[in-house]
Amino acid sequence: MAAARWFDLSTVAQSPSGMGRIAGELALRLIDNSDADHEQHLVLPTTLIPRATTAPPTGTSGERDVE
Repeated sequence: MAAARWFDLSTVAQSPSGMGRIAGELALRLIDNSDADHEQHLVLPTTLIPRATTAPPTGTSGERDVE
């Protein structure tokens, strides 16, 4: 994260503690029930941290030119 601040790069932040908590919960669930579903698709919340590399949309009205 320090490099992103130094170079003023836009980033997507994720919660390492949240990921660890969910990983721990899943591990405990598998320990308690070895027949549990081993494949899961989880989507965790993220936050955009806009910096200098994030540009506004092109055009004044936000509409795209269509020919």
